[in-house]
Amino acid sequence: MSLYLYVLCFLFVVYQKKRYGLDFCIECLINAGIIEGVLSILSFLSPSVKNFFIFFMEKFSDPSLYSNRWYITVRSYGFASTLVDVFGMGIGILAGICFFYGVNRKRKYIFVSLIIATATLLNSRTGLIIYVISIIITIFFTFKKENVRKMISILISLFLMFIFASEVIKLMSTNEYTASWVNSGIDSIINFINGKSLAGNNKDAMSLLFQQNFWKLPSFPRIIFGTGHSLYEAEGYYHSDVGYVNELWLYGILGCILLYGEIIKLCVTTWKRSKDSVIKFSSIFLLVTYFFFNIKGAALGYNPGAVSMFIVIFICKYQNSVRKCEDE
Repeated sequence: MSLYLYVLCFLFVVYQKKRYGLDFCIECLINAGIIEGVLSILSFLSPSVKNFFIFFMEKFSDPSLYSNRWYITVRSYGFASTLVDVFGMGIGILAGICFFYGVNRKRKYIFVSLIIATATLLNSRTGLIIYVISIIITIFFTFKKENVRKMISILISLFLMFIFASEVIKLMSTNEYTASWVNSGIDSIINFINGKSLAGNNKDAMSLLFQQNFWKLPSFPRIIFGTGHSLYEAEGYYHSDVGYVNELWLYGILGCILLYGEIIKLCVTTWKRSKDSVIKFSSIFLLVTYFFFNIKGAALGYNPGAVSMFIVIFICKYQNSVRKCEDE
């Protein structure tokens, strides 16, 4: 929570003293994503760079995670306090907003979004889906406004992005462990959509996510008010990553109605009160992202995903307030 307060104070100073606008703040966030994207790419290309980053991450982050041989062999490309799913959510949000910003403001950011998205491709496949969601929403926004120039820009960008992605896949094939991990994630989603899991593979991502123990709910009447604890690391209970399940244990049905209701209200009111396309997109995109990611893990918490989400929504909400005051 302290980080959120720092961010709010920073925004207040920036807006009041420097008079910077929405674009400045969005580009600051995009630049942070670019830095992480570049560091992730360097980690993948150079084992020495990766080992250098892991040395510090093991000391100042979760040592058990960075002593896991599978994890540091297959993933952990970059430099952050965590490079797991919540990292992917945060990077996916930055890459997604960067793509829309590129379509509607400055074209170069369309391709910059690919650099940011590479960080989640190498570390968290869930974040890549969030990036794809942003592209789908961007297409919807553009076609709804019937802006022919932007439609053409998107089509050309998607074609060039396809070429870029093909080259990235070729590059990733040089590391059979990471390439196999990414491919298994894609296969698990395709098989899940087709109504089947990977035969004989009990580590299939979708099969693990939807196993019965992951969706064990509290009994009545505890499900109404919650128990005050989640299943993530609770002793004596089955472990679950699922955000909805953990929040039902924590807050119960009544608490979840209040929590989800406030998140929906925050995003919807921000969307309704703005005429800026970036704010409107961000409000819808963040709302969809939150409820999508909550299937895979807990979106709400002290993590990169929640920080990215609330920083953006606070920026948008504050920008609405500034413009309202200026209009009056």
